Amino acid sequence: GGDKPSGSVLGQEGVDVVISAGANAAWLAATLTVPVVALDISDADVVEAIAKASEFARRILLLTYGEPRPIIEPLRRLSGLELEQRNYITVDEAREQFLLARRAGFEVVVGSSLICELAEREDLPAIMLYTRASCRTLLERAIARVLESARGPREAGPATRRLQSP
Repeated sequence: GGDKPSGSVLGQEGVDVVISAGANAAWLAATLTVPVVALDISDADVVEAIAKASEFARRILLLTYGEPRPIIEPLRRLSGLELEQRNYITVDEAREQFLLARRAGFEVVVGSSLICELAEREDLPAIMLYTRASCRTLLERAIARVLESARGPREAGPATRRLQSP
């Protein structure tokens, strides 16, 4: 919309695309006029991060943005880990959930960079949720988005032309 700030909000002109994840991606997409490509978290990311966290402790908190991940319950049953999932929408909710979990005695946390930073401040082990593969895919999607924008609207193919015919 016309009420969104331009790319200059980022401190530079000529921004083609912004990449981000979680709550930050949602906020940026609602705030900026430039496209925001958000990182998608896969079940494989979750499983890999939980496996790494289990090397530190058996009592693990998964704290993520958005909706609960259905894979957690079967993962809990299969692994025998004490695995709890909490979710947040805002940064304030993330901080609140983290502090509640910390008081509850979780020994390691899995989450975004925000969550890992909170854990570091509390001297709690933390595992970043994002894998290299997901980050690589995010970069590929962002590059594709920029290339699509540079090409402009594609010429309509035969099927599209037929639909547009009177």
